[in-house]
Amino acid sequence: MKKFCDKLIQLRREKGYSQEQLAEYLEVSRQSVSKWEADKTMPEISKLIAISQLFHVSLDYLLIDSCENRGDKKWEPASETEEIRRTINEVKDYIGYQKGFEYKSRVTVAGIPLIHIKFGRYTGRIRMKDAAKGIIAVGNIAIGVVSAGFFSIGIFSIGMLSLGLLVSLGIVSIGLLAMGVAAIGIVAGGVTSLGIYATGVAAVGKNIATGVSAVGRTAVARQGEKLWGYNMTAVDDGVTREWVKSYLISYNPKVPKWILDFLTLMYK
Repeated sequence: MKKFCDKLIQLRREKGYSQEQLAEYLEVSRQSVSKWEADKTMPEISKLIAISQLFHVSLDYLLIDSCENRGDKKWEPASETEEIRRTINEVKDYIGYQKGFEYKSRVTVAGIPLIHIKFGRYTGRIRMKDAAKGIIAVGNIAIGVVSAGFFSIGIFSIGMLSLGLLVSLGIVSIGLLAMGVAAIGIVAGGVTSLGIYATGVAAVGKNIATGVSAVGRTAVARQGEKLWGYNMTAVDDGVTREWVKSYLISYNPKVPKWILDFLTLMYK
């Protein structure tokens, strides 16, 4: 059984092409061809079609490791549209479920791709080499200025497990401003939240905590729920947002307005 990378090397050498010559024909960089042959990435759909045409082999031969029949058929213009449609579907299925998907923009900022999207098959391991890394990064693992993924790290980050230097949103979220089911941050909001300023169902805040249950130097919680603090008050459903703000300000006069607004979102 041969992988795509091995078949590509064999086909290229049989034709006597160098990596540079193949790259020129496919209108890609030599580094791209090198990564294909090293089994680090897969060509995009249009390039797979071009490779199939160039070497007169079927896509089954290129993409299915166990396939040894090259197909050896010429492409006929009359059937090209239907063939391309079938090819796209085949490649989508293969890329989506076998090798994953990767897109990296040619535009870079300080050598970093502007956009990098990378999804791979789940292997049960978190490896940084599998991460999407770009100014905008999207993938199973994403690292970027703006990032989104199952495991995400960025200045602005969204993910199941999210780490954001400024803003973080996720199931488990850590950041300067963190929001999630479990949130940890300078300012944190979630079902369970921990921070300097925290709000949520269960909130623990060093300076201020607001929520159904709240623990903090200044704490506001629902009547009958867990409440602890140096300055604390229990409120009922009829309390207004403005009243809670005024209470918090009375003990924390220097707290920024946007933090007060965030901490009192649950009140009317």
